[in-house]
Amino acid sequence: MPPISKSRAANTTIQNSRIDDGPTGTGSYSIDLPNGGNALIQNNVIEQGPLSGNSKIIAFGEEGGLWTSSSLQITGNQILNDLSSSSALVVWNAAVTTTAQITGNQFYGLTSSQIASGPATQSSNTFMTTEPALLTMHPWSY
Repeated sequence: MPPISKSRAANTTIQNSRIDDGPTGTGSYSIDLPNGGNALIQNNVIEQGPLSGNSKIIAFGEEGGLWTSSSLQITGNQILNDLSSSSALVVWNAAVTTTAQITGNQFYGLTSSQIASGPATQSSNTFMTTEPALLTMHPWSY
């Protein structure tokens, strides 16, 4: 079960993309940044499928060996969770001291306690009660 997107780079930008496991995909993390780095995840649609092999959507620094300069900004995304699991989680950065900045996102299929496990600040996020239809027009952002 490989991750859908993985980067060990010092700087990673994932922007205006659609990351989707689909209804039958069994991928692990939707985004895996095992060594941290400066990461910007902005204006994407990220959908964890119902058969995902991992309940965490974004993993940051889970393998250690972090870049000296690390930051994590998750802003303006639509993050959809179709995995029926109480352990579903948007950001897992519990192994590091880097504070995830999570702002202006829309969440579906998650509660406020399922947004981050690790240092995080959150603001201007909203929770949707109805799952939006999958967007198929570029740039995939809502």
